[in-house]
Amino acid sequence: MKYCPECGNELRSGAKFCPDCGHNIEQQSKHNKENEESVEETYKLVGEKIDTTNTSNRWMKTILILLVLVVSYFLINHFNSPKEEVFTLNEITEEVAGNYAEITGMLLGTKDPIIEVEIKNGRLYGRNSNGKFGFDLQINGKYKYVGKLDLKGLITTYNVEFDPQKKRLVFTPENSPMDWYIQKIE
Repeated sequence: MKYCPECGNELRSGAKFCPDCGHNIEQQSKHNKENEESVEETYKLVGEKIDTTNTSNRWMKTILILLVLVVSYFLINHFNSPKEEVFTLNEITEEVAGNYAEITGMLLGTKDPIIEVEIKNGRLYGRNSNGKFGFDLQINGKYKYVGKLDLKGLITTYNVEFDPQKKRLVFTPENSPMDWYIQKIE
């Protein structure tokens, strides 16, 4: 059913004028069709602009999110990265230097030889009394060392770490996962 846009009266099908107020329905229909076409074109244009704006906004949001992720990654890595431990030679000398024993007896052939360990000139030195065992290590951290080990004339490179809880120097050969240790004697 159609109604008169002017007075709201119900119109018969195909009516050109409103029987109540005389409003020209045909002229109104032409005007409405023109307006509808104009509105449709406007929606198309605005829709395209909106899509373009949305695409641009999506790119900006994506770039912003990526930027936040990259900055977060670097901040997290910076604050979670291991910090270089600050120590003094006197501090580690007190803990590391002293007398050690090769408890297993496997390397020196006996459990008795004492290995005297000391720090001199920024290096960790160790020797036993019978000359079958010795090392000269460079300090790489508070409890980390690297250097040459002389075992009965065989010289090899080792990474060495002092374990403060167990009071031992743990020796790991450069090319082998197998390690051994000497125990500090209190």
